[in-house]
Amino acid sequence: MASTIQKGIVTRCNDYRDTDRIINLFTSEGEIITAAIFGSKSTKDQKAVASQIFAYGEYVIESKLNKSSVSSCSIIETYRPITSNYARYTTGCMMVSSINTAMSESENNPEVFLLLQHCLTYLAYSELHQDDLLIYFLLNLMSFIGFCPSITECTCCGIDITMQSMARFDYEQGGAICSKCVPQSKVSHLSALSLEAMRRMLLLDFDDLKKLALPSKVRREIYDCIINYSEFYLNRSLRK
Repeated sequence: MASTIQKGIVTRCNDYRDTDRIINLFTSEGEIITAAIFGSKSTKDQKAVASQIFAYGEYVIESKLNKSSVSSCSIIETYRPITSNYARYTTGCMMVSSINTAMSESENNPEVFLLLQHCLTYLAYSELHQDDLLIYFLLNLMSFIGFCPSITECTCCGIDITMQSMARFDYEQGGAICSKCVPQSKVSHLSALSLEAMRRMLLLDFDDLKKLALPSKVRREIYDCIINYSEFYLNRSLRK
């Protein structure tokens, strides 16, 4: 039986039989491991905490015959404040749900783990608006996995749109389109300020997330736009 030690965040947990749970562990190496935690429903110790969504810890994974289980674990962080606020809990669930889909078919990407870790930290312990964090998270996630939307040039004809006062966002075509190009899907209208905000969020370092504060009009313009875009390319609904 092979044994490894993995640091990771639980992105999914499902009840299994009477006393057990199955988790998805998104590791610091950017890999998703599915493993059973036996007895986690019948105890109140570390295993019970470690089997909850958002739990971040160090897990000892035992593998045998292509099946994995957690033999022991040590909790680093629970991000508990997220679960006590419905809006933030919903946002956190959308983040981990997108991870389960995006990383199940992608190569390991440690930078995506850091993205999730930092966004959950700010979601739990800062006063940043949860929608701003979700926009930042999804925009950078899609960029990391190779689906960065076009927000500087028209995705159809390639014309520079940075000086235009307004552009349309067509998620099926991969981003912003100019006024002359024909949309393929229902479009969202984005102001120059919203497009510039998206460009800056792609350049914003994790440690500078405390500076993230979108004007309410910009937030409203971008929110549905980036969720629709992410759902289209991830091929799943993120909204429950």
